[in-house]
Amino acid sequence: MSHITCYNGEKLSLTTGVPTMHSAGVQLGRITRFCGALGEFYPVLAHTIVVGHLLPDKIRIYGFLHDVPEMALSDVPTPMKTDVARNREARILARVYAELGIKPPSENTMDYVHEADEKALYAEAIILGHKGDWGTTCDPMAATLTRKWRKKSIEMLNADYAGPLFERKVAQAIRLNAG
Repeated sequence: MSHITCYNGEKLSLTTGVPTMHSAGVQLGRITRFCGALGEFYPVLAHTIVVGHLLPDKIRIYGFLHDVPEMALSDVPTPMKTDVARNREARILARVYAELGIKPPSENTMDYVHEADEKALYAEAIILGHKGDWGTTCDPMAATLTRKWRKKSIEMLNADYAGPLFERKVAQAIRLNAG
């Protein structure tokens, strides 16, 4: 078999297929951050929502979508991620942008996404009890958002919650991006 089958039945391989945002939401809602090395369950879906909300309206969509490939490739912590893995993610993400009619982000936009991603990472690590050397302070907005979405983490295991939630967030961000 040269593909995976997504939650809603879409076929996805390294070279073909695009997941629906419903499937992406369901699957990201079931994948844990930090390879499960937290004090509690916290899904990639919550992380992507936090990252999106740390960005200005015009580029929020790129925060929401930045980890969509992880629905098929899982969440690999940055120190363990290879160039091959990054390339696979980029190929899937390019198809997602095309399917949604979104222009790929500029380097400048991706700098903002990476900065928001890092702010979310530190807030999650500190608030959710990762035992790494993270310090004791984090970005206040990232902390507030992490606490908010932490409360919804268990609900994100439910497909009837996670799929529609992600679909709505992406649709709203696309409208903001177009405005």
